[in-house]
Amino acid sequence: MFETAQQDAAQRLFGAFHGMYGNQALDKFRSGENDRDGNDTGMIRTLSLWRAALANVSPAVMSRAIAKCAEKHMTFAPSLPEFLDIVKSLTPRQWERNDYLAPRLPRSAESWAASAQLARGTLADCLAAAKRAPRRLGSESSGGAA
Repeated sequence: MFETAQQDAAQRLFGAFHGMYGNQALDKFRSGENDRDGNDTGMIRTLSLWRAALANVSPAVMSRAIAKCAEKHMTFAPSLPEFLDIVKSLTPRQWERNDYLAPRLPRSAESWAASAQLARGTLADCLAAAKRAPRRLGSESSGGAA
């Protein structure tokens, strides 16, 4: 049943293309060679390819994409890559969580306070160590006789 629904969707899409662009829409995909049943082999291959490419497109997105074609492609029917680009622009994004791509969360006030306390402690330790360090020669003023 799903396969039939997709076949119908592709046929409806090309029916819409025919209604919007006339015979030139179908001529774009025809090969001029017919199979035993009289069907154009280019159109058969085209419909098969488009069905496969649009298999996971929802009917709602498909309808909006057809309407968007009237805005973006006023003169000629879109190619498959052009139509897929329209579909992609209209498809809601589905996010997957990847830890390596996860955004960094804001830090809490407690976290900032702990970092500041650690930095103040480190600075105090450095200043105390500097005071305890012996002075270098030449840095003391000579208080003795000449």
